[in-house]
Amino acid sequence: IYETVKANLPASLKNKKLALFSNGSRLENLVTPFYNTSGSWARIQSEGTKEDKPKGIRLKEQEGKPYAITKGLQNRHIAMQNSHGWFYEPTLDRWEFQRARLFGVVEDTYTMSYVEPFLVPMLENAGAVVIIPKERDWTRVEVIVDNDTQTAGYSSSDGSYSWTKGDGEGFAHPKKSYVFKENPFKMGSYVQVEGLLAKGQSEPSESLNESTITWTPTFDEDGDYAVYISYKTLPSSADKVTYIVKYNGGQAEFSVNQKMGGSMWIYLGTFHFKAGTRDQGVFLTNRNSYGTVTADACKFGGGMGNIARGEGEGFVSGMPRFLEGARYYLQWSGFADTVYSVSHNANDYTDDYVSRGKYVNAIAGQSRAIPKWGAESRHIPVDLSFAFHTDAGNALSDTIIGTLSIYTRICKDFGGDDKYPNGDDRILGRYLADIVQTQLVDDITDKYGFEWSRRQLWDRSYSESRSPQVPGMLLEFLSHHNYQDMKFGLDPDFRFTASRAIYKGILKFLSWKNNVPYTVQPLPVNNMQVVLENPSKRSVETNVKTTQNTKKGKKTVTATKAIEFDAVSEGEIHAIVSWSNVEDKLEPTAVPTGYVVYTAIDDNGFDQGTYVAEPKYRVKIEKDHIYRFKVAAVNAGGESFPSEVVAVGVPSQRKSDDIVLVVNAFDRVGAPKWIQSKDSTIAGFLADYDHGVPYIKDASYLGKMYEYRRSVPWTDDDAPGFGACYNDEAGNIIAGNTFDYAYDHGLGFMHNGYAFISSTRSAVESGKTDMTKYSICDMIMGKQAQSNDGSLTKLVKYHVYTPAMKKAIKDFCSNGRNLLISGAYVATDLVDAYEVDAKEGPKFLGDVLKIKWMTHSAAKDGRASAVMNKFGFNGTFEFYSELNDKKYVCEAPDAFTPAGKDSYTIMRYPQTSISAAVAYPGKDYKTAVFGFPIETLKSQDQIDKLIGQTIDFFTK
Repeated sequence: IYETVKANLPASLKNKKLALFSNGSRLENLVTPFYNTSGSWARIQSEGTKEDKPKGIRLKEQEGKPYAITKGLQNRHIAMQNSHGWFYEPTLDRWEFQRARLFGVVEDTYTMSYVEPFLVPMLENAGAVVIIPKERDWTRVEVIVDNDTQTAGYSSSDGSYSWTKGDGEGFAHPKKSYVFKENPFKMGSYVQVEGLLAKGQSEPSESLNESTITWTPTFDEDGDYAVYISYKTLPSSADKVTYIVKYNGGQAEFSVNQKMGGSMWIYLGTFHFKAGTRDQGVFLTNRNSYGTVTADACKFGGGMGNIARGEGEGFVSGMPRFLEGARYYLQWSGFADTVYSVSHNANDYTDDYVSRGKYVNAIAGQSRAIPKWGAESRHIPVDLSFAFHTDAGNALSDTIIGTLSIYTRICKDFGGDDKYPNGDDRILGRYLADIVQTQLVDDITDKYGFEWSRRQLWDRSYSESRSPQVPGMLLEFLSHHNYQDMKFGLDPDFRFTASRAIYKGILKFLSWKNNVPYTVQPLPVNNMQVVLENPSKRSVETNVKTTQNTKKGKKTVTATKAIEFDAVSEGEIHAIVSWSNVEDKLEPTAVPTGYVVYTAIDDNGFDQGTYVAEPKYRVKIEKDHIYRFKVAAVNAGGESFPSEVVAVGVPSQRKSDDIVLVVNAFDRVGAPKWIQSKDSTIAGFLADYDHGVPYIKDASYLGKMYEYRRSVPWTDDDAPGFGACYNDEAGNIIAGNTFDYAYDHGLGFMHNGYAFISSTRSAVESGKTDMTKYSICDMIMGKQAQSNDGSLTKLVKYHVYTPAMKKAIKDFCSNGRNLLISGAYVATDLVDAYEVDAKEGPKFLGDVLKIKWMTHSAAKDGRASAVMNKFGFNGTFEFYSELNDKKYVCEAPDAFTPAGKDSYTIMRYPQTSISAAVAYPGKDYKTAVFGFPIETLKSQDQIDKLIGQTIDFFTK
């Protein structure tokens, strides 16, 4: 640029020194330091030169993890803001969203679908402490146990030192709702005790006894609930206080630094709790502490909004707290009105976006990040601030709006300074914004095969990029108004890719800034399977059809053949879990060095994991219990997301020595079905056909889209034109793919006297799992269906029957076995989908599964009833056909008829009388195919019954 400008200067200026400026900064100072002269990533990022030594103990640390993070985000604190939220609009005297409802979401909820399920766990898996100014728990339930209310769940015991009431204010919850300036953290009291350690000691004197407090919640329903603690920070506070969370499935121990984070909710983690009052909750001890230990309330779950707005006493939002804007959560979390209301109670819209930046300064004040700040400071050394948004704007053509990245070079809020309070140059905000944007564009482009649109790198005065007095940025990731962006943006797999790119950008920025090495956490493993060690062999004679070549052509010959398959023997039982790594083609450092195997028994939560060096785990199991396993790959950079779940169980009272193989072939997560006319005047998402499949669960969905005409313009947020959707699902949790359905099916086989093992789709397709070793195979197809990302890539994934899967099924059946298949698209996916082979699809269905496709969307009421048949199938079965928080929805069950006279309809949908299930009682092999997912039946009793009837059909 300098050479170009010099070449165009008049002769009189040719010999002058030249300085170029952009928005007050010299051009050369804007060059980000992450690239070498060829434009590729500079390797200094992953190598580093310094050891990452912590500067003081961080806010919290989980103790006893079976691996160490040395090249991740350990010792880092990140402030994360995820966009807008449900707020009170005084001019209309109502609560509403801050943005327009489009394509089934609104920006206020949409950014949550990245931050909570993907981005924050990735950062935390890398060792970071992440603090959010909004509720992160997607439940309506909130249980608070506190010393002031003296509930049955609160108890304390004195040891050598006694708990005493603290000299100051603490939390109390005396009201159903709170108005402006009311602070629940100033309405009660806290208690305190001295720690047992003397200065310099690592173990207390044997003569001293610990003092403890226990907070025991009572829940009405089993579930996963976030656990928050609170305490008071004092000049003498201990920098290490031990908290133990006892949950259903295990316990987790945390060290918390009470020198920071006082008088606010501190998130420890999310854990599985059982209904009722049990041996579960939070346990605090002063045994490992030097200094003063304080204790206040514990909060379990997310809860409903309880900040009242409007005239007088006002009224609450009526929504779960996780939907509300930051302004209200900050009041509930103990922050002063000067943080959450700059408008002096006049404008909640402004208060919400301004409060997000102000909370960063409040939590980081009087730490090494912001050495001097106000009395409300929480002393947490925040390393960076990240604000996640999506943008408005649309293109009528099928183009991507893409990613805009924003930083603020000069902060006018504090005298126009170009330095942060700790002396660092605010140019760091630009570097952060650049590396995150670059990582996003590179990763999406590389994975999806087209160039993701990179918009500007803006130096602009936005509150969330300007106000935080630590390196910060605001990301406008994509346009939630633009149809083509949202074809990708509604896909959970795309959200994972984008979130991983952001995590990598943050990791690399902090690695560069601190000159320390980094390693990216691995990708999740695949090819999961669990088998019984050294099973016995069972030999059976059966009729098997084979094809022979003759002079007149091919003919089918039926012969008697002795076949062997795995069976259970008496004695001690061991299970072997195994898996395979997944290469990260976008990141060379993301290589596993070990694994953590998590175990859950029956319907309990998963334990804290066991480390293994190799991709195999052997464990003794007891009869009459189901063991579930999931695996995370680990390295110096942290822990991957968990794998799919496999399960195994052996009943003590068995009807047969046979082992059933349960294959969870449902690995799809995906966006709703999209439609588009050839002239592109009509487009949108058709939730009635396929709502899509969330990853685990989703809280961002608002309702079905109803305006498909692209010509209809926005006129108001309540009438946003093309893409407009309903709001009837706002605040509801939508169940997605939990990857844990081997448990539901396995329990059905156990209850019917059969042992079972399980594997995943990838294990079958790779050849790792040999289906022919088992007499019965239960294939869970769920809502597996071909999914297309849009016109830019033509990428089709999540086929029900890949070539490898078809071969495995054919081989299984040709060896005289019994096949159970259930799913919503088990026939449709081969006949009426994105990629259709007009000959091979119907031929496979007819020749192998013995069915002929009829239609999709065969019924709406979620009922299938047995018809008169000679195989023992009977009764009416109800499955989830509407969105709910229990099981993913089967909104469009499949329909198919017998392919010939030797197979039979055994069920119909009463609403339409269309065939819902077909049985083939062949002498060569048997099949039972159901057009709805068995795991979506509304009770385990129904699952047990249907699996029992199928077993009887196979064995009689």
